[in-house]
Amino acid sequence: MRTSKRRGRHADIQTTPHTNITYGQIEDYLRAAEGNGLKKDTLKTYERNLKRFYQALPQDKQVDASTLPKWRDRLLAEGLHPKTVNVCLSPVNNFLNYLGKWEFQMVQTLESDEIQPEISRNEYFRLLTAARLGGNERTYLLVKIFALTGISLSDLPLVTVEALSGSGIRGRSGGVIRIPGCLRNELLAYA
Repeated sequence: MRTSKRRGRHADIQTTPHTNITYGQIEDYLRAAEGNGLKKDTLKTYERNLKRFYQALPQDKQVDASTLPKWRDRLLAEGLHPKTVNVCLSPVNNFLNYLGKWEFQMVQTLESDEIQPEISRNEYFRLLTAARLGGNERTYLLVKIFALTGISLSDLPLVTVEALSGSGIRGRSGGVIRIPGCLRNELLAYA
């Protein structure tokens, strides 16, 4: 946290830098994000969480280095899951970056003790068989994509014909998602 000392009679008084947030800044940010290609659903989530943040600010709408940690703790106290809290914090961090107020961002994300469910080989084949028998090729291919690549649901829109025709898919986390050749051929044939 940056502090500056005032000179003069009260030289030992410390002031904390802060910035005031306006709803107009949030609207400008959302327009800029839309112009940069952010999808409609993501924009709605950003808008909802930015409004929630804005309403949680004190009446003077000042933000400082302690604002996001306090808001995170408040969201957790309200019973939100750590992953949900991370989703709430992300657009606020991006908004603060947009304003050039990096010093007020909260870069640490909350860890989740949630264990990702795994399915057995038999369950996997039952899902594939049910999709095939039901004539639902899309579901069949989705089961294969999730089982064979470990892709997250948020990265699924990145699986495009262009990406399949290229050397790989770069996930939102920065890693490359490898699609096995046999699955790649099935997906391209389906497309």
